[in-house]
Amino acid sequence: MDERNGFEAVFSPRRLFLLLKRDFVHGYRGVLVAMAAVGGVLLLISLLSMLGRPGGDFYTPFYVGLLALGGLISTSSVFREAHQAASGPFYLTLPGTLLEKLVSKLLVSSIGFAAATLLFMAGISALSELINRAVFGAGHLWFNPVAVENLHRAAIYLVFQSIYLLGSIWFRKVAFLKTVLAQSIIGMAVVIVMMVIFRLVLGSLFTRGGMNLDLGRMFSGNFSQFSLNGQNSAVLTHGAQVFGTIFRVCFWALLAPFCWVAAYFRLRETEV
Repeated sequence: MDERNGFEAVFSPRRLFLLLKRDFVHGYRGVLVAMAAVGGVLLLISLLSMLGRPGGDFYTPFYVGLLALGGLISTSSVFREAHQAASGPFYLTLPGTLLEKLVSKLLVSSIGFAAATLLFMAGISALSELINRAVFGAGHLWFNPVAVENLHRAAIYLVFQSIYLLGSIWFRKVAFLKTVLAQSIIGMAVVIVMMVIFRLVLGSLFTRGGMNLDLGRMFSGNFSQFSLNGQNSAVLTHGAQVFGTIFRVCFWALLAPFCWVAAYFRLRETEV
């Protein structure tokens, strides 16, 4: 019994549900207006596109755009009220622990937004294609929300979304743009470090005029066809596979949890 009370002092499903309910009540009107606006624009563009060449994958680019722009921009503002002078103290003193408040915002902006976008695109594409086929007798490909490619895109969004969730807590103003800037700077730094290491390890492949032909062939073709001193470089092939594995592990398994933990401790500092 004591262990249960101790756990509920840190995380309570009931308090989490109440926080989720509050987030939904405070934000559903804006979401409905945004969905209606986007849906209307999509219906109009889809109808006009029938004057061209129908039958292509029309809806996927809009789906990706909603995830990449709509999702990340909305995520970067989920903790905006915590930074405001008027609403900040009220939000931080709401019943619920910091962990519950973080999980509530995380669920709404990650799984909630991705699932809503899939359902929204499926519904709007179905309505659009009914109109197209009724008017023109032809249409585009239907948007399949359970297609592997679309689910994979949603999974990528869930990882990148964690970066902007951290940014929404870290930055008080213009969180989206500041997060993009920080992400670009860190990305450039990582690329520079990798290129320096690459230059040190494979220095013999460079000339004063740039890269040797073999290095260009390595990037334009297959690693296994790359030759160094007349021999196939199996070491580079294996190194590329190891590097790819490390990158996938860092991206899929480490990036999001790291951002969540950092967001929690940053939120603790905000409360203080």
